[in-house]
Order: sequence, then C-alpha cells, then structure tokens
Amino acid sequence: MSEDKPAEAKSDEFDFAMFRGGFFTIVLADADEVATPAGVTSEATSSTSEEAAKKAVPAVPEFWIHKSLLASVSPELAKHTNNDMKEGREGKMVLHDVDRTTLERFLQWAYKRHYTVEGLPRVMALLTHTKIYVFAERFNIQGLKDESYTKATQSLQLMDGYPRPDDEELAELADVFEYAFDNLPVDKDKLLEFYAQYIAWALELLRTKEDFRSLLANHRDIAAVVLNMVRRRSVPPWKQQQQHPLLRYCSVCLTSQIAMICCAGCHKKFGGNSAFVSGNRELYKVCCKPNGATEPCCGKGVGEYSMHEYLVCPTAACATASNNLSFPD
Repeated sequence: MSEDKPAEAKSDEFDFAMFRGGFFTIVLADADEVATPAGVTSEATSSTSEEAAKKAVPAVPEFWIHKSLLASVSPELAKHTNNDMKEGREGKMVLHDVDRTTLERFLQWAYKRHYTVEGLPRVMALLTHTKIYVFAERFNIQGLKDESYTKATQSLQLMDGYPRPDDEELAELADVFEYAFDNLPVDKDKLLEFYAQYIAWALELLRTKEDFRSLLANHRDIAAVVLNMVRRRSVPPWKQQQQHPLLRYCSVCLTSQIAMICCAGCHKKFGGNSAFVSGNRELYKVCCKPNGATEPCCGKGVGEYSMHEYLVCPTAACATASNNLSFPD
C-alpha cells in the first residue's frame, strides 16, 4: 500500500516560513525622548538635577520583527539581515532619519500587507504617506511603495474638496513637498512628478502664498520640475482682453461663461454680473442679494470667497455640479 503524499500547498496559503529564524531588532537612532534610569526617583531628580541629567540615557525606540519576514520584504533588507558584518551577527539594524510612526506603519504592512492611517488631519495624513513612500523607496519595498503612492495621491486629491485649505494647511503642504523633494530622486520619481503636477495645477492659489514662493526660490530643482508642467497660454499677451473675474470654464458643457453665485445659506442662484461686488478671480467679494433681485434671499451668502467657491455654471444641464469649473486660458 503506497504512502499518501502530502498535499501540495496552495498559492494562497499563509507562508509560516517567514516566522522562522528568530527575531531581528530595528533601532530608531534619532529619537528625541530621554528616559531616567531605573532607580532614580523624581525627588532625586529634582534635588540633583545635574547628576541625574548625566545619568539620563536616550530612550531609543527598539522594534522587533521576524528575521525571515524582514529579509523577504526586499532584497535590500535581506542584505541587512543576512551578512557577516555587525548587523547580521548582532541581529540589529540602526536606522537614521526614520520616525516612530513610519516604522510602525511599515511593520503593520510587513505582517498584513497593508497599513492604516486614521484620525489625522488631511495634511498630516499626506505627510505620513509621503514618509512611508520615502522609506519604501530607500529600501526598495515595491509593494509598500505602491500602496503609499496610492494613499498619498488620494490624500492630496482631498485637498481639492471643501473646506478649502487655509493658510496654515498650505504652509504644512509646502513642508510636505519640501520633504519629498529633499528625500526622493528628482529626475525619475513618480510621486514627485505627481506633486509637481499638483503645484502647476494649483498655481493660481499657491503662487500668492509666501511658503510656496520660498519653496520654489530655495529649491531650484522643484521650480524646474514645476516649470516643465506649466502649459503655455493659448492667447498671446497682445491679444488678451480684460476678463470678468467670475469667468470660468465648465468641463461639462465645455464653454467659458460668467459663473453664477450660489448662496451659501439658501442655495439660490444669482447671475455673476449682478452679484459680483469687487476683487479678482482668485479672491472676490459677492452679494447674493443684489439690487433688482426678484427672489428673496437669506443674505448669508454675502462675503469674500476664493477660486471657485460657491460658483456654478449658468447652463441648466450642469448648474448642479460644483466641481466642474476651472480658469479659462
């Protein structure tokens, strides 16, 4: 009677081999925390602060991961775990320029093949995804790089929604872009290309902000990439005419018209010619209860708005859409 052969492992079965071979330690060398050694009480610290300060040691965060799993993530990390140098012998790798959140999200991804970022403001979430992407690029972790790229681009897309980014968020956004351009290869990285495309697209908003002006002034590589993204104007300057500040191009009906104002309170619509009070196309003041209006309005729409806020296309077929307007050439 022949012996039964073991069933072949299915391709989707969990690979327990990644848990063999013990653990590997990852140390974050750039931690700012300082811990008081065991046995030193708060009273002793207060009475002999100078002596306690000398005994204080950095609370360097240490993380553990299965060695085989770490080696399987990428060829680059395999070199760090399997070698005859100090790292391989001690089973410990010291990382610089990596924060706790980034490494924790990497470890989550290593075990689950996905990571989560929850409860963060939208710019901080974008920064977190960007840092994870930089980490993945540094150690050639393609799966993590793909996921963080998708999440970073989705986070940036949320910046186009409401509420519009305020000055504080735009300053933080400039810091995100600066971090990305400082830590990624400028000439060939797809996330940098996406960020440059966003800056070129949002130039009407960003060019008035001092943080972005400083970013482009201090980083010529960023300015060069953005410049390549900016398309030429279709009309030469000697043929341009003065445009109405509320003239917008509609991507639905494919026409350029003076947009209507939609009251922020009661959502009634008024013609842009009569509702416009003062300003320019980037920052304008409107009155949603203009002289001669026949329909009553709540009056809450009076105020100063930017870009395309509360503007709708006057064409009936697309007047309900609020995100289909852009600046004409």
